[in-house]
Amino acid sequence: MSRFGPLNQNELSDLTGFGAMSAARVLKNLEAVGLVSGSTDPNDRRARIVQVTQKAAPLLTALKDVGDEMDAVTRGDMSNEDWTSLQSMLQTVRENHLTAYRNRRAAEDASE
Repeated sequence: MSRFGPLNQNELSDLTGFGAMSAARVLKNLEAVGLVSGSTDPNDRRARIVQVTQKAAPLLTALKDVGDEMDAVTRGDMSNEDWTSLQSMLQTVRENHLTAYRNRRAAEDASE
Protein backbone atom coordinates (compact mmCIF):
# COMPACT_ATOMS: atom_id res chain seq x y z
CA MET A 1 0.00 0.00 0.00
CA SER A 2 2.85 2.38 0.70
CA ARG A 3 4.25 1.76 -2.79
CA PHE A 4 1.00 1.87 -4.75
CA GLY A 5 -1.18 4.25 -2.74
CA PRO A 6 -4.77 3.57 -1.75
CA LEU A 7 -6.04 0.26 -3.12
CA ASN A 8 -9.23 -1.70 -2.87
CA GLN A 9 -8.96 -5.00 -1.05
CA ASN A 10 -9.15 -7.04 -4.28
CA GLU A 11 -6.24 -5.13 -5.80
CA LEU A 12 -4.24 -5.63 -2.61
CA SER A 13 -5.09 -9.32 -2.60
CA ASP A 14 -3.87 -9.65 -6.20
CA LEU A 15 -0.63 -7.77 -5.50
CA THR A 16 0.23 -9.79 -2.42
CA GLY A 17 -1.00 -13.19 -3.56
CA PHE A 18 -3.15 -13.47 -0.43
CA GLY A 19 -6.65 -14.81 -0.79
CA ALA A 20 -9.41 -12.27 -0.20
CA MET A 21 -10.24 -13.68 3.23
CA SER A 22 -6.59 -13.70 4.33
CA ALA A 23 -6.11 -10.13 3.13
CA ALA A 24 -9.25 -9.05 4.99
CA ARG A 25 -7.96 -10.63 8.22
CA VAL A 26 -4.55 -8.98 7.91
CA LEU A 27 -6.13 -5.62 7.13
CA LYS A 28 -8.49 -5.92 10.09
CA ASN A 29 -5.52 -6.48 12.40
CA LEU A 30 -3.51 -3.62 10.87
CA GLU A 31 -6.50 -1.33 11.12
CA ALA A 32 -7.04 -2.30 14.78
CA VAL A 33 -3.57 -1.01 15.66
CA GLY A 34 -3.88 2.09 13.48
CA LEU A 35 -1.40 1.19 10.74
CA VAL A 36 -3.98 1.25 7.94
CA SER A 37 -7.31 2.92 7.44
CA GLY A 38 -10.21 1.88 5.28
CA SER A 39 -13.14 3.62 3.67
CA THR A 40 -15.91 2.70 1.28
CA ASP A 41 -14.90 2.78 -2.37
CA PRO A 42 -16.93 5.61 -3.98
CA ASN A 43 -17.04 3.64 -7.25
CA ASP A 44 -18.22 0.39 -5.63
CA ARG A 45 -20.07 0.65 -2.32
CA ARG A 46 -19.38 -3.06 -1.66
CA ALA A 47 -15.60 -2.55 -1.77
CA ARG A 48 -13.23 -0.91 0.69
CA ILE A 49 -10.28 1.30 -0.13
CA VAL A 50 -7.34 0.84 2.24
CA GLN A 51 -4.23 2.92 2.77
CA VAL A 52 -1.39 3.21 5.24
CA THR A 53 -1.65 5.79 7.99
CA GLN A 54 0.94 8.24 9.21
CA LYS A 55 1.38 6.00 12.26
CA ALA A 56 2.91 3.37 9.92
CA ALA A 57 5.69 5.69 8.68
CA PRO A 58 8.33 4.72 11.30
CA LEU A 59 7.61 1.03 10.78
CA LEU A 60 7.85 1.39 7.00
CA THR A 61 11.20 3.17 7.37
CA ALA A 62 12.49 0.37 9.60
CA LEU A 63 11.24 -2.28 7.16
CA LYS A 64 12.93 -0.50 4.25
CA ASP A 65 16.20 -0.46 6.20
CA VAL A 66 15.89 -4.21 6.86
CA GLY A 67 15.07 -4.81 3.18
CA ASP A 68 18.07 -2.76 2.04
CA GLU A 69 20.34 -4.70 4.39
CA MET A 70 18.94 -8.02 3.16
CA ASP A 71 19.50 -6.95 -0.45
CA ALA A 72 23.12 -6.03 0.29
CA VAL A 73 23.79 -9.34 2.06
CA THR A 74 21.99 -11.35 -0.62
CA ARG A 75 23.70 -9.54 -3.48
CA GLY A 76 27.19 -9.71 -2.01
CA ASP A 77 29.61 -8.95 -4.82
CA MET A 78 27.29 -9.99 -7.69
CA SER A 79 27.61 -7.89 -10.81
CA ASN A 80 24.73 -5.61 -11.77
CA GLU A 81 23.92 -7.95 -14.66
CA ASP A 82 23.78 -11.05 -12.44
CA TRP A 83 21.75 -9.23 -9.78
CA THR A 84 19.22 -8.03 -12.35
CA SER A 85 19.03 -11.51 -13.85
CA LEU A 86 18.42 -13.08 -10.43
CA GLN A 87 15.69 -10.57 -9.62
CA SER A 88 14.02 -11.30 -12.95
CA MET A 89 14.15 -15.05 -12.38
CA LEU A 90 12.72 -14.71 -8.87
CA GLN A 91 9.91 -12.51 -10.20
CA THR A 92 9.10 -15.21 -12.74
CA VAL A 93 9.06 -17.86 -10.01
CA ARG A 94 6.72 -15.68 -7.92
CA GLU A 95 4.39 -15.13 -10.87
CA ASN A 96 4.38 -18.88 -11.63
CA HIS A 97 3.37 -19.65 -8.04
CA LEU A 98 0.68 -16.96 -8.01
CA THR A 99 -0.72 -18.18 -11.31
CA ALA A 100 -0.84 -21.77 -10.06
CA TYR A 101 -2.53 -20.61 -6.84
CA ARG A 102 -5.12 -18.54 -8.73
CA ASN A 103 -5.81 -21.38 -11.16
CA ARG A 104 -6.29 -23.82 -8.28
CA ARG A 105 -8.65 -21.39 -6.52
CA ALA A 106 -10.61 -20.85 -9.73
CA ALA A 107 -10.94 -24.60 -10.25
CA GLU A 108 -12.12 -25.04 -6.66
CA ASP A 109 -14.65 -22.22 -7.03
CA ALA A 110 -15.93 -23.68 -10.30
CA SER A 111 -16.46 -27.10 -8.71
CA GLU A 112 -18.55 -25.70 -5.83
